[in-house]
Amino acid sequence: MDTERLSPSELPKNKEIQKVVRGLVFSLASAEELYNSALSALGDEKRKNFPVLRFYLAVKGKGEDERYTFFGGKIEEGEKPAEAIQREIIEENNATPAVGTARKLDGQWRYSSPKSGDREVYLVHFAIIPPEKQLIIGDEKITGFKVLTLDQLNTLINTGSLGKIENQKGVPIEGHLALCDSELDPIEISPEEKKKREIALKGLLEKLSKVEKYLREKIILKMIFKKDGKVVSFEEFKESYEKFVSRIIRQGFGFVFKEKAQKKRLRTTQRTRTS
Repeated sequence: MDTERLSPSELPKNKEIQKVVRGLVFSLASAEELYNSALSALGDEKRKNFPVLRFYLAVKGKGEDERYTFFGGKIEEGEKPAEAIQREIIEENNATPAVGTARKLDGQWRYSSPKSGDREVYLVHFAIIPPEKQLIIGDEKITGFKVLTLDQLNTLINTGSLGKIENQKGVPIEGHLALCDSELDPIEISPEEKKKREIALKGLLEKLSKVEKYLREKIILKMIFKKDGKVVSFEEFKESYEKFVSRIIRQGFGFVFKEKAQKKRLRTTQRTRTS
């Protein structure tokens, strides 16, 4: 879905429905984390799929009212969802957006709750530079942020929380972002809108899973392990990794997948010529 074609101004006018954007914010893990994870995975099948991406969720409320949610906010008059999320991320996190992110919608759906009333949600994913150590929370409604791996994010979205911790219920994600009915944060949502939400959230998780797998297997591991199987030093890996991250800052994640597509076309052409 292209935000150019799905501008809120093009939707039916309804003053009672508030249009909001929710951005799943992520970045790459640090060089030290990735290097140590790769070495730990040697000879250990359970560890070979180590996480490469880090996801940042806002924390709202305290105590029993504490909730996880995606960063974002109200879409201002005349704004497109992509414009709104970039403004919100800069305001709420003091984070620099990576080039080429939040250009397309991952989905949209409507719901209603006693606290927020009727809302239409626009979902996007949003890469940031720098990582979390430099994030600054600039919204008084947000009490902090939670850093998750993709597996943890999957659990949170599919079950509504990260599970029981010390015989207590885990902190829930806001009901409109969970793929199950939330007792702690109930909402009203029609079967049609629930299906839209499911397609959007599951589609995004699947997309990010492919991104992480490609980055881990085709980029990170090839930086750490030479063709003869020898391991490069951390300093050598860090230098290569920082160059890679700098390229992402300049060109966005898109260049990684353009190169992937080019290599695939080249292999197809070579097979055609040899057959």
